[in-house]
This record gives sequence, structure tokens and C-alpha cells, in this order.
Amino acid sequence: MPIPDKMGYAFTGTQKQDIIDHLKGINVIMNSIKPVQLSIEEHHNVSTIDNTRLPFVIQGEQLAQSYTALRPSFLLLADCTNDVKMTQDMKEIFNYLAETTDVLTDFSMCSENYAYKYMRELYENAKRAKGSNTPGVDTIIAALSPLFEKQGPSNSPVTPPVTPP
Repeated sequence: MPIPDKMGYAFTGTQKQDIIDHLKGINVIMNSIKPVQLSIEEHHNVSTIDNTRLPFVIQGEQLAQSYTALRPSFLLLADCTNDVKMTQDMKEIFNYLAETTDVLTDFSMCSENYAYKYMRELYENAKRAKGSNTPGVDTIIAALSPLFEKQGPSNSPVTPPVTPP
């Protein structure tokens, strides 16, 4: 889908709060099940299941139901079964979360793009109007010049380096 030709939208207070409440609700639900907050080191030390491993994990859990003598002793089979189901459920939820993140990111990027272009044009208009006694010129230039001045290519001629004889 192409970049929209304009944005100009703002959340109503209710829309923004509904989104925040729903996102907070996810944390409330997850923490009511069991609060989990891994350290950076723990993130590196846990084994995760990507989509290529998941079918084997599911099959292993199913096989453990038949071969009781081979079940690991550190975890009950019922807990493993719940962990497999939670893994599958979380992967489904992450798909929706990724879609939501994409929608929010794209909307934000387009809004940011037009807000920045507007501000940039406001600054350029003020620079073009400098010296014309237009009200606000000096104020706008003073406020926005730190963002724009000394950035991008210079219009001054490039002096070639001096080569020692």
C-alpha cells in the first residue's frame, strides 16, 4: 500500500486510553498467571522453540504420554503439556502482536513524516521570509534552526587538501 497523501489524524482521548488499557490488560493477565521477568543473562540461557522445532516438541510431549519410564523427572508431564499448549497459544498471540505492531508503526511513521515535513517547510518559509517584516520569522528560525543548521550537504565550495611538496 502506498504512503498516504496526508494524515492529519489524532486519537480521541477514549481511543488512546482504550488501546493503552488493552495493552496493560495483557500484562495484568500474564502476571496473574505467573509473573516472569528474565534478566539479560537469563534471556541468553533459556532454550526457545522456533517454528522448525515446534513440531518435534509437540511430538515429544505426545510420545511421553505413552513411554512413562522415559519421562524426565524435573517436570511433570501435565506441566509439560501445559507448556506446549502455552507455547502454541503464545505463538498465535505473537502473530497478532506483530500485526498490531506493524499497524501502529506504519501509522506512526506516516504521521511523523508529515509532521516533520510540515515543520521543515515552516522553517524554510521563515528563512525565505527573513527580512520581510513577517511576524514570527525570527522566533521560528531561532526555535527550529538547531535542528536543521549544519546538517546535510554544505553549499560552500570544497577546498582540495593541500599536498605537501
